[in-house]
Amino acid sequence: MVNPIIFILISILAIGLGLKVTSTQNPVYSGLYLVLLFFLGSIIAFLLGLEFIALLFLLVYAGAIAVLVLFVVMMLDVKAIETPRSSKKKRIVFFLVFVSLIFISFNEEFQNLIKLFLTNCVGSLVLFSNYDYKESIESFYVSNKLWFIEFDSFSALNDLSYLLYSTYAILLIIAGIILLIAMVGAISLTLQNSCPESLYRQLGRESTNAVFSIKEKSSFQRVDLEISS
Repeated sequence: MVNPIIFILISILAIGLGLKVTSTQNPVYSGLYLVLLFFLGSIIAFLLGLEFIALLFLLVYAGAIAVLVLFVVMMLDVKAIETPRSSKKKRIVFFLVFVSLIFISFNEEFQNLIKLFLTNCVGSLVLFSNYDYKESIESFYVSNKLWFIEFDSFSALNDLSYLLYSTYAILLIIAGIILLIAMVGAISLTLQNSCPESLYRQLGRESTNAVFSIKEKSSFQRVDLEISS
């Protein structure tokens, strides 16, 4: 049994690293914080008994995506200038958020309020679909009295795939649609509208009808020419 204090401290540290990822102006430091955040996420998954998710975080996210982002940022040599006043404000905000998270983690009333808020948010999302989550979950956990024996007989990958494609199938589809919208948005932002030009018209253009841009000399150069003459 894992000590809850260790789990709470690791979770608070992970939230702090997530805030540093979004608040740091230097992209190299932001990428390093992102790698550490994925590493802490894998530790939390190990503590919860989700070995497959922990290995997935280490191999896919921390091992591939975050390292690729770091290499791209270092090759582009992106520099960011941060004023001391802005960095001081960020440190104060980070410290206040860190203290508030510690206070919430050891206060049961705030935890109950957060749980109530999250359940209401999830319930409002469920209202948009005709799928009955409560009935589906009860049919698996309540009706089947030996569900834990079935989970012990499978591996972690089978458990995850069974839950994703049976109980939480609608949420999986919603996550896929969100990722598709993000991919289409990124592609549309990177596309450049190129103006089509005719090579035949460019080669057949006459020099007498062409427009040339001639830069005039500055007044200082004209004065120098007059003095020299």
